Amino acid sequence: MCLEPISGIINFCPSNINDDEQVFQVAKHKVFHVLGFSNNLYPWYRDENGNPRTSRDANGNPPTDANGQYVAANNTVKMVNLTDWQTRFGPMNKTVTQLVTPKIVEIARRHFNCDTLEGVQLEDQGGSGTAGSHWEKRLLNYEAMTGIISENFAFSNFSYALLEDSGEL
Repeated sequence: MCLEPISGIINFCPSNINDDEQVFQVAKHKVFHVLGFSNNLYPWYRDENGNPRTSRDANGNPPTDANGQYVAANNTVKMVNLTDWQTRFGPMNKTVTQLVTPKIVEIARRHFNCDTLEGVQLEDQGGSGTAGSHWEKRLLNYEAMTGIISENFAFSNFSYALLEDSGEL
């Protein structure tokens, strides 16, 4: 059984929108969030057979963390410790959050020409509405689902793969 979104809320702040084209671009970005690109929706993702990617309790709910927030399984979202991460200040360790669903990994390996890539990093900066619910800007610069909507942005195979892996397509 596939569960599809039956409603979603998009809140526009008119003082931050300059023209009709920007409204259209923001609306497309927000629809992707409603359809599944949101850290509070990852625990609800389903596999290609319609089965939950994250185990469910007797009431059909995923597990929760200490704050009562639903938590996705490691087959969907994974924390990865990058060792020897090169920065302008020298090498360091950095823990990142990655989406690791099958289609996303397939697209990422092809895009970055790396057969060992385990997933695609999510944004780790910004507030609760940005971190974890967007692609990492430094990796997918003009992708429409980064946390900053740029001029000339476009939806890429990464975001379409996310929707496919969510069980919604």
